[in-house]
Amino acid sequence: MKAATLLLAVTVIMLLPACASGSSTFGRPVMDDNGQWLAFLTGEEVSVPWFMKHVRLREQVSFHWAPVDDLEQVRRIEVADRGIGESCTGLLGACHFRYAPDGRHVAIVTPQGIRIVDLAGGAARWLLADSSETVGSLQWMGDGELVYASYRWPEDANGHAVRTFWRQRIDAEERQVVHRDDQVRFGVWPRLLPYNFGNKPNEFWSSDGRSVLFRGSGRDGEAHLLQIETGELQRIGNGVPLRQASWNRRRSQVFWYGWERGGDRRPRAFSLNVVDGEIKDLSESFERVFGQSEV
Repeated sequence: MKAATLLLAVTVIMLLPACASGSSTFGRPVMDDNGQWLAFLTGEEVSVPWFMKHVRLREQVSFHWAPVDDLEQVRRIEVADRGIGESCTGLLGACHFRYAPDGRHVAIVTPQGIRIVDLAGGAARWLLADSSETVGSLQWMGDGELVYASYRWPEDANGHAVRTFWRQRIDAEERQVVHRDDQVRFGVWPRLLPYNFGNKPNEFWSSDGRSVLFRGSGRDGEAHLLQIETGELQRIGNGVPLRQASWNRRRSQVFWYGWERGGDRRPRAFSLNVVDGEIKDLSESFERVFGQSEV
């Protein structure tokens, strides 16, 4: 009986490659601000049929880029991969990228860290390669420096995360702590957190990376404003959990909104003039326009 079971197992393993099927998913092509490059991400998955369903054997994400005036000169590098059983959520959705202001470099966020690609030279390297540290968001602060927020889950933290805001030059291994936040709470299982950032971000960066509005730790989730160059932290949430935010291009004003806690869950909206510190309450008009819709 044992010999027959072993023979069956060996036969199944040998047949897996023959039964495997692949599929590809393409991300949205994005052009840099200078109009020189076009880049996009793709996800490829290999799976096999197994008892009326498909089991993922391997999944990988690749980064593609080409000059806008010669798209046939496309280049490709693999930026993330994983094997069977590592997660049930698509890997492509956990990856995103940002161009540097000069358009030459790209920073790619993956569940395995941050990858820097030199578009002109074709070289790629890991700026941060640590699967125990999840990068939630990043922004460029000039052409050669990144700012980003990362998360760790200490074993004794009861599911709470430690969030750290960092500054790091792309040609250096050392990085600088700007601010650290303990006891950060999330409504998703930690292993799935990278796949949740794209839908529900917790940090909202200004276009120059010098300021970030983020959800505070704890249950309140109020808006906090952090100045990266000085480390100055300001709580501006007015008791309302931060849902979404948007900066103007000049970094002089930021708009954010959320919903009050409790049964009514009324929408609240505010704008902050970063220059003079004035906060305007836009809740009345915001509620008339959007009502109770969870925008």
